[in-house]
Amino acid sequence: MKLLYTVLLTTSLLSVSLNSMAQTFKSPAKKVPLIELYTSEGCSSCPPAERWLSSLIEHENLWTEFVPIAFHVDYWDYLGWKDPYANKANSQRQRRYAREFNASTVYTPGMRKEGLEWRSWKRGESPLSPENDEVGVVSISVDENRNFQASFESDQIDSNNISLNVALLGLDITSEVTRGENHGKTLEHEFVVLGISSFAGAENGKWTGQLPDPQVETPKYAVAAWITDGQSLIPIQATGGFLEDYLVSKAN
Repeated sequence: MKLLYTVLLTTSLLSVSLNSMAQTFKSPAKKVPLIELYTSEGCSSCPPAERWLSSLIEHENLWTEFVPIAFHVDYWDYLGWKDPYANKANSQRQRRYAREFNASTVYTPGMRKEGLEWRSWKRGESPLSPENDEVGVVSISVDENRNFQASFESDQIDSNNISLNVALLGLDITSEVTRGENHGKTLEHEFVVLGISSFAGAENGKWTGQLPDPQVETPKYAVAAWITDGQSLIPIQATGGFLEDYLVSKAN
């Protein structure tokens, strides 16, 4: 009996220890906009959009009232500079948006807010949503091994037909561009998507998984998680946050 008690106590303490090492990020019930930038280091018109997105890292409502992410596309690589943060999947994602909204082409910089094309950032419009619609709460907890548990609770949306999207983001990035349209420029990036995973369906609105491996190493990391309706790209709710140093070492 004493041995059994010792085993149970040890297991309980281990569980508490692991939980204490996890980081949890949780949205409010009010809809949190997902801000998506489609960009490229090979595009001379992209740096202003990158600077605007990067400025959000100091915003007091970051993560709680909006979640920014940057997808680097690869279709400008032929101009002479291969963007190290770009990949074909990001370009395909942008083209899929174009098809869904019957757009004839894709371009950079391209900004989307809540899935819709959004150019008002150029006029200084706030990234916050003016609406107060309550859609539900999404949360994600990440442990030191990059395993996560996520959930979505809503009275308005059927959890059986939703998907979870989880992206690992790179922060505090500096690139010295030596060729192409941005030749000689030093570019700075925040919120760069280094990897993204999608999980269709949910068991009682819950998921388990692991953060995607980063395609390249960066000085700092964050996580973004958002809910979509089935296979749609349109985000319903989003959350995210900065990952601590011990998680960065695991990601590397």
